Amino acid sequence: MNLIQLIGVGDNNYNDLRTALRDLLSNHSSSQKLKLEEVNDIDTIMEFNLSAIPALAINGKVLYEQNGHHLSKEKLATIIEPYMRQVNVRNILVPTDFSAVSANAYDFAHDLALRNEGNIKLVHISHPSFDTMNPMGTYVPGSFEDIKRKQLKEFLGAAEHRNAKRAAAGKVAVNSEVMIGFATEEIIRMSKETEVDMIVMGTTGEGGFLNKLVGSVSSRVAQQAWCPVMLIPKSYQLQPFRNILYASNNQAMDEVMIREMVNFAVFHQANIHLIHVKENNKTPFKVAKSIFEEIVIKSAPNLSYSYTVVESQSVFQGIQTYIKKHDIDLLSMVTSHRSFVGELFHKSLTKQMVFKLDIPLLVLHFDY
Repeated sequence: MNLIQLIGVGDNNYNDLRTALRDLLSNHSSSQKLKLEEVNDIDTIMEFNLSAIPALAINGKVLYEQNGHHLSKEKLATIIEPYMRQVNVRNILVPTDFSAVSANAYDFAHDLALRNEGNIKLVHISHPSFDTMNPMGTYVPGSFEDIKRKQLKEFLGAAEHRNAKRAAAGKVAVNSEVMIGFATEEIIRMSKETEVDMIVMGTTGEGGFLNKLVGSVSSRVAQQAWCPVMLIPKSYQLQPFRNILYASNNQAMDEVMIREMVNFAVFHQANIHLIHVKENNKTPFKVAKSIFEEIVIKSAPNLSYSYTVVESQSVFQGIQTYIKKHDIDLLSMVTSHRSFVGELFHKSLTKQMVFKLDIPLLVLHFDY
């Protein structure tokens, strides 16, 4: 639960902001994640050391002060909405290319959906020009899609057989669909336009240039999707999360994203590790230890956690070393859609993780 404080006295500006805030909360399905408190006592207002009122603070941190300009509903939503979110795993999108890698990713998604009473949308997205099953053939509308539907049905049947024992504990609703188009663009579109809480997909495909093609799909989706993306390596064996590692290179994102990961760790009854990797005296991963500890103490006092500074020749090497030393089961990283140049380093690191990591990688997006 996050505490939002509306600070000021009952003038017109204060009342307008309160009305806009209440409208936003009443129309948001996740507003239960915020508790609204009005701060009107002068002594308490003075403690915030404000330059103007009305003002908004979340969890004691001032995020807005009115200095002659009214706060638009759009700007208010931008400030508030990140604190209403959490890592949901009820509606899971699973793209498949019918490979063993995507089958492994489906099994992971099925287990995740089972534990969260969720459902799965299984999709195969194919463009005839990139179809290795028929590299020399021509595209005949209808017949091509019929073949793909048959393959998808066989894929799902094999998956149901593999997951029969786990399914005995409950039933996962699965919808399947064959789509014609470019995989990356279609997956990203679905992540933004449909009700998808998480995408679960493999990190690489099989066979010839398809290996590079699907690998690039994984990395691009991880960077550009508008929901969390869970990437499952080919060799990964299904097991509970015991130790989750969080890494970020943008301190402005950390308070919001750490809260999501803390909630995620509590749900999975896992320990959470946060590291700051120092690379050649540079600090691409800047995380405030005090913020992390405050969040854990207030929202999850029974959660086992650790904060560590790691010195390494590269961020990738530092993370890999920590993963092996501490038996990490899941790595979580954060990115943003807004600044391509600002995130270039981080995007390159994300792609490196996609191709070389042997545990699941959960990519969170700050601005979805």
